[in-house]
Amino acid sequence: MQQTVIRVLLVEDNASDAQRVQDALACAKTTQFAVEQVDSEDGARACLAQQSVDVVLLEFGLHGGNGFDILARLRTAAPEIPVVVLSNRADEDLSLQAVQVGAQDYLVKSQIQGLLVRAIRH
Repeated sequence: MQQTVIRVLLVEDNASDAQRVQDALACAKTTQFAVEQVDSEDGARACLAQQSVDVVLLEFGLHGGNGFDILARLRTAAPEIPVVVLSNRADEDLSLQAVQVGAQDYLVKSQIQGLLVRAIRH
């Protein structure tokens, strides 16, 4: 059986968190992920303009940025591409607001194992 390849744009400025995401994706049994990582909103916008991606994984606390503003700008730049927000904060209100602004899902980084692949697929 041929595996599906999902192209992921990971917007993450912390190397250990980026590795955690890569490890979570590597555990998928029936899906292969091709991950392009950038560490800034500018990098994400450039990548979206140059490459085709299936999903954006956005670190909500990027250095020097407001997560809601970045999310809104990425949704405007590529409205057809789903965005899953990743955060260190387990905050129900924050997660609800992120979804209201346009995120497809909001995941706490410490709990992504097993949930990240499901969130991307759905």
